[in-house]
Amino acid sequence: MKTREDIRKFFLEQNLEKPMFATVSGVVSTTADMIRYTHNHLDPIGLITTKSIQVKPNPGNREPIIVENSAGCYGNSVGLRNKGMEVSLEEFTKLREEIDFTKILNISLSGSSPQEFVTLVQAFEQVGDMFELNFSCPHAAAGYGSSIGSSAEVVAEYVREIRKVTDAPIFPKLTPNVDNIGEIAVAAIEAGADGIVAINTVGPVEHREPLSGAVVLNNKLGGKGGKSGRSVFRQATHSIREIREAVGANVPILGMGGVVSAKEAASLIKAGANMVGVGSGFGMVHQDNWNDWLTSMQQGTRSLLHGEVVDKNAYLFLNMDRQMEYRPVTITDVQMYQPGVKVFTTDKHEPCKPGEFFFIWVPGLGEKPFSAAGTTPLKFLIKERGAFTEGMMSQEVGDTIYIRGPYGRDAKFSPNRSAVLVGGGTGVAVLPLVAKDLYQKGCSKITTFCGVPSGDKPLLLEELAPYGEYHVIGDNGQVGRVIQEAAYSITDPRMTDLYIVGPEVFMVKMAEEGIARGVSSERIYISLEESTRCGVGICGECSCHGKLTCQCGTFTTYKEYTEGL
Repeated sequence: MKTREDIRKFFLEQNLEKPMFATVSGVVSTTADMIRYTHNHLDPIGLITTKSIQVKPNPGNREPIIVENSAGCYGNSVGLRNKGMEVSLEEFTKLREEIDFTKILNISLSGSSPQEFVTLVQAFEQVGDMFELNFSCPHAAAGYGSSIGSSAEVVAEYVREIRKVTDAPIFPKLTPNVDNIGEIAVAAIEAGADGIVAINTVGPVEHREPLSGAVVLNNKLGGKGGKSGRSVFRQATHSIREIREAVGANVPILGMGGVVSAKEAASLIKAGANMVGVGSGFGMVHQDNWNDWLTSMQQGTRSLLHGEVVDKNAYLFLNMDRQMEYRPVTITDVQMYQPGVKVFTTDKHEPCKPGEFFFIWVPGLGEKPFSAAGTTPLKFLIKERGAFTEGMMSQEVGDTIYIRGPYGRDAKFSPNRSAVLVGGGTGVAVLPLVAKDLYQKGCSKITTFCGVPSGDKPLLLEELAPYGEYHVIGDNGQVGRVIQEAAYSITDPRMTDLYIVGPEVFMVKMAEEGIARGVSSERIYISLEESTRCGVGICGECSCHGKLTCQCGTFTTYKEYTEGL
C-alpha cells in the first residue's frame, strides 16, 4: 500500500504534460467489476475511487435515484447504497490478488461517528492506497455526510480521532454547501488530513418533472437531492480556489464538479486542483468511447495549461441531448395472465430493438427498467416482485405512466436458417422483439419455448404466434423441464441459433445443453438483464465483465460471456 509521502508526491508531482484523471465516488467505479474495468481499460485514469462504504450494508434509496434536468445536469439521491464493510473488504482483497495495481485505489468511507470511521479505516488499511472521508453527501441520513462536513470543529474532531489510530493517507471530501469551505479545509489539514477532496454535489434541492409537476427522486427528504454535473462547475471552481488560497500551495487537492471537457479540467487545475475527478460526464459519453474521450480531454487539458490552442475533439464524444427525459403514455389495456402477472398496453408506438429497454416511472411510486414486449403499440409484461411492481398491479386503463429510453443497443443479430428461442417464465417478455427481428431478416424457422408452472396460461401468445411455433412447457414438478424440451428440438445444430432469456442460472444451463447438442457458443445469445438504476452509464450497477448493459445492450454471445466479454 502507498504511504502518506507516496500519495503526497503522487498529487504534488502530477505531470502536466500528461495530466491524469480520477473517478469520483458513486460514479462508474462503483463495483468490483467496474473497478477492474477502469483499471484495465481507461488509460488516463490514474486514481480510482470506490463508492462510499459503511460499516453495515445500506440499501440506499429506491429509484429514481438520478434525474437529468437538462443535458448533463443531474439531480441525485442514491442514499449511500453499499454492500457494507465485510462484503466490500472481501471484494477489494480479491481485486488486489487479481490485479497488479498501477493506479491509486481510493476507498471512500462513510460513518456517523469518529469510531465508525476508525473501524472502517482499520478494516481497509491493507487494501486501500488512500481513504476519502465522506463528510459531504447532501442526501445522507442524519449524522452522515454533510452534517459532519458543515462544521470546522466537527471535521477537525473526526480527523484527529482517525489520525490517532492510522498512518494511512486520509482525504476528507468537503461539501460546498457552507459559508467558508476554506476554513473547514484548514481545520482538516491542521487535524492531520493529508489532502482535500472537493466538491460533492450542491444542495439538496427539489427536482420536479416538468409535465407532471411531480417530485422525481425517492427519499426521506421529500424528494430533495443533490445537484451534480455541468450545473455545478462554477461552484466547484470557486470552492477549489477558496480551498487553495486557505491551505497554501503544498496541500494535495483532488478537485471535481462538472468536468466534461478539457476546458473544465484545465480550469479546475488553474483554480488549485492537483488532480481532477471526472464523474457524471461519463453519462454523456457512450462506454465504447470512454477511453478515447478521456485521452482527448487529457491532451486538450495539457494544451490549455501550456497556453496552446486546443482542438474540440473531446466535445465530439459528448451526447448533448437530454437522455433521461420522461414521456407520458396512457394505459389502454390491461391483461392478467396469472395472479401477479399482467401485460400493460399503452397508446404510444415506440421504436425498440432487441437488447434495448425502457424505464417506467409512476410519480410517488418509483421506477424500474423493463423490456418492451411489443412496440406497435408499446406494451410491457410485468410480474409483481417488489414495491414498485406491486404498485403497478393497481394501474388501470386510462392511467398515465411515464417512460424514458430506450436504453441499451440493438443486438444486430445475423440470423441462421433456424432459431430456437427459450424463455424462463416472464423472461419471455424479451422474445417478441427477438422473433420479429429474426423474421424480418429472413430466418426461415423460428421455434419458441416458454417454461411456466404447470397450469399457467401461455405468456404473450398473440405477440409470438405470427413468427413461428410457440410451445408452452409446464414444469410438471420438474424444474427446468423446458430446457430439455428445447434441447430436443435442435436437430441441425450447424444451422441453428439459440436465443435464451431468463434467470442467469437458467440461461447458463440452457446454453450448455445447446453446446452439448452441437450449437456453437458464438451462435448462442443470452440476455444479461443486470440491475440498472440510471440507464446512462453513471451508476455502474448493470456491469457484467465490465460491459454496461445500459450502454452496450443486454444481449451477448455465450462465448463472450464465458470469456469475460
